[in-house]
Amino acid sequence: MMTACDRAPVDLKGHWHVWEYFDPAENHELHSPVDSVGMLSIQRDSCKNIFVDYETLDILNDSTPVWNKDLLGYEGIGGWLNKQESTISIGGECLFLGFNYEFRNDTLFLKEEKGKNYIAIKGGCCDKQREFFGQELRLDIDLPVLTSSVGLVPLEKIKKHLCPDAYLGHIQSGYNLDCFGPRIRLALSQAFATRYDIRNWLENNSQSVDPSKRDSLIPIIYSNRVTDFEQFFMLLDSIQVTGQKEVYLAFREKNFEYSLNVWLKRINFEKDNYKSFIRHNYVDDEFELEKVSQSGNND
Repeated sequence: MMTACDRAPVDLKGHWHVWEYFDPAENHELHSPVDSVGMLSIQRDSCKNIFVDYETLDILNDSTPVWNKDLLGYEGIGGWLNKQESTISIGGECLFLGFNYEFRNDTLFLKEEKGKNYIAIKGGCCDKQREFFGQELRLDIDLPVLTSSVGLVPLEKIKKHLCPDAYLGHIQSGYNLDCFGPRIRLALSQAFATRYDIRNWLENNSQSVDPSKRDSLIPIIYSNRVTDFEQFFMLLDSIQVTGQKEVYLAFREKNFEYSLNVWLKRINFEKDNYKSFIRHNYVDDEFELEKVSQSGNND
């Protein structure tokens, strides 16, 4: 007979997808990947996971968990795991998440100290691009694909506090509250906005950095690879008229099954024929990165 002391230790290391879990007994209408008897209702090896609004938990070793690792290129929020007490703690003074956990049937059940319940399933098939943008950004964005990184900078090499994020993509199904509103939307720092908000957005970001660094502020534009050129150019024009001289355009490598590598092309409004560049490179699935001509003609 096997006793508790004889049982093999539970290996929690790996990449987990985390959903808020609603008790079926409470008749919540919101979806959960658990059916009415508490069993998983999705296939672990299926890529067709309809529960897209998940966060991630990476358990790197026996004592180191990371919440939302690689979200927008950041390292995530670290913490610590205590197997003896079955607790996971994330964050610190400014942001803290504390969980008691139970592991059963290859599933991690998390009880937050504030009362919410979560369920975590090891991610066998992930959309790394979706994870990169996270669940708070309600836009579908498939970045343009590059086949050459010549002249580009890897995202992890830049100083992110000097690079505010702008997003242009298709609003996700179910989140278009304006029934007759635009299908393609702009988000600034993950909040829906219009081009008329750009000046204040840049000024607010400028005020948040050291005055000696403000001239180094360069926005990053994450745009869907098949985009509306008119809206894209209006976005760029609205940035340029504020006096901003440069932006970064984000691209991805073709294969992102295991990790998403994002590269940035630095565009100078005065020197680069950026509109021609965008027309050529934001349409096809793949492209050979064209050298931006040093011409002031942007027609």
